[in-house]
Amino acid sequence: MKLKVVISIFVFFLVLFHVNAQDFNDYANLKIKTQVSTEFSLIEESLSSSINYVYANLSFIPEENEFQTVTFNVISEPKAQETISENNVYLRWNNPQEDKLKFSINVEESTKTNFKHITTKVKFPIEENLDEFEEYLEATETVTSNDPKIIAKANELAQGEDDLFVLVHKIGLWTKQNINYSLETLTAEVSQDASWVLENRIGVCDELTSLFVAMLRSLNTPVRFVTGQAYTNILNDFGNHAWAEVYFPGYGWIPFDPTYGQLGYVDATHIKMKSSVDIKSTDLNYGWRSDNVDVKSSGLLVKSNVMMNGTLYKEDVEVKLTLLKNDVGPGSYVPVKVDVKNLNNYYLPVSMFISKAPVKVEDYLHEVLLKPDKEKSVFFIAKVPKDVDPGFIYSSAIAVKDNFNDEVEGVLRFDYNGNKYSLDEAQEIINQFKKEEEKVYSRNVELNCNLDKQYYYDYDTGKINCGIINKGNVNLNNLNVCYNEQCKIISLNIVEKENLEFNFNPNDKEFLITASNNDVNKVGLISPTIIKTPNLTINILDYPSNVNYFDNVILKLNLNVNSEINDVEVKLNNKKIFSLEKFSNAQDFDVSINGYNLKDINILNVSYEDKNGKIYETEKEFNVNVNKPI
Repeated sequence: MKLKVVISIFVFFLVLFHVNAQDFNDYANLKIKTQVSTEFSLIEESLSSSINYVYANLSFIPEENEFQTVTFNVISEPKAQETISENNVYLRWNNPQEDKLKFSINVEESTKTNFKHITTKVKFPIEENLDEFEEYLEATETVTSNDPKIIAKANELAQGEDDLFVLVHKIGLWTKQNINYSLETLTAEVSQDASWVLENRIGVCDELTSLFVAMLRSLNTPVRFVTGQAYTNILNDFGNHAWAEVYFPGYGWIPFDPTYGQLGYVDATHIKMKSSVDIKSTDLNYGWRSDNVDVKSSGLLVKSNVMMNGTLYKEDVEVKLTLLKNDVGPGSYVPVKVDVKNLNNYYLPVSMFISKAPVKVEDYLHEVLLKPDKEKSVFFIAKVPKDVDPGFIYSSAIAVKDNFNDEVEGVLRFDYNGNKYSLDEAQEIINQFKKEEEKVYSRNVELNCNLDKQYYYDYDTGKINCGIINKGNVNLNNLNVCYNEQCKIISLNIVEKENLEFNFNPNDKEFLITASNNDVNKVGLISPTIIKTPNLTINILDYPSNVNYFDNVILKLNLNVNSEINDVEVKLNNKKIFSLEKFSNAQDFDVSINGYNLKDINILNVSYEDKNGKIYETEKEFNVNVNKPI
């Protein structure tokens, strides 16, 4: 008799999700059915063979926890002896006569978003005694936390940071943004270690997680692996997945999924099967006692399906979208500012992504961590199509959505004659706003600026009236307040307000007002409505070259204007033929004309006004041979 034991380790990979219509990742709670199954083939190697028993020990099953309740039953064929314990199922077939042994674990889970609320700052480095978590601090085969390169990168990211949540979020975000998710590393047996992932900058979910875990363990922070399943809308299916849990003193184990960018929580599609020190922990081991019989496993097959979805997951946030440029020309780059405020008393990881735009946005996703009751700005750059037709004003929605199903929207206007803005110009505007966030006292300065008119034609001028208040507890000296080249240096005592005026021209390069010194960089934005000076063109599309004096003929013409006009009057040879109260864009007209109203040389005249009451006039000549009666 020979005794054999085989250990099986699952390979974890998942095709990442992308921006899509509503999917299961957006729901706060789900009901899911999962089946874990395998089949054993008993292979006789000689005519004189026998088998005493076969056993299987499965630890890869959905676990019961505060975010996941489970009920399950075990089906075996032929019927096996079962021993069921917490997160483990043991089966044994004694003296099996069949050449196939099968079992399946059928589980129904009620899951909800795994998000423990961290309401207070947890100090980093951790000062509590961590003896009971020693195994989650050590280097392992894949968690090479003793590698000098990993230690150096972790220390670089941790430099000057004393808030554990901020640090862990930062390391998770660095991992997501710098390690390319690639199935090229996937093999049947081997998960690459953290050192290899850092060196090659590619990996699948377990390898990204290994690097994340290694960097944190190198900083004496307890981290463990979690393996299970999660949903991806690329495949519209569940797949095997790995993520991590980080120990926060006073709060327990907090989930972080650097692959999904869910840093401090995981969505309800994450089915937790087990936690472990290393990704290479055993999921299924089986063995047997026999004479001349071999046993082969088909491998674990795990299949999950959503049976019912609950409500969409929501968080209490306030989101505001501002287009930092508008009324632009074709091919322009438009900076977009999104202010997001956490209205909760706990840390909130937020993902913001462009959900609508006229042209695909490459850098469409940004993640930020908001401390309790705090606000941050996120910036995107949208692009306007290059090919637009003259004579039309286009509008397109720019929308941004967060991971809590909040969506805000603005309207971007562009036309053929609009000013063009380059990528560098858009980035420079964003840089001004980023400087505001870097100088924290800027939050104590209020800068409000208003224009003296509701709209301006490009030939107009106007005034900008700004009020600036020091709401902090520090006097502000030598504050340089500028609108383009116009600058005024002021000082503001505590709670003091100053009113300033600047000249405005619609052709100014930027519409930003800045107030800056060593402590402050405050940015104010004006959003003028600028109307192009109207320019109407007359196109005569068709007319008869010869007409009889008493004939009634059709004159086909087209009017095209670049901005809306009023009180349009169309005359032929100084005689009014029709009028329009308002007109915009382009339109064809068929005008009935009597032959006796035409001449050999005809003048078509159009007069009109802009919104300011300024009068314009344009003319077009055409020749007709009029046959007069004898």
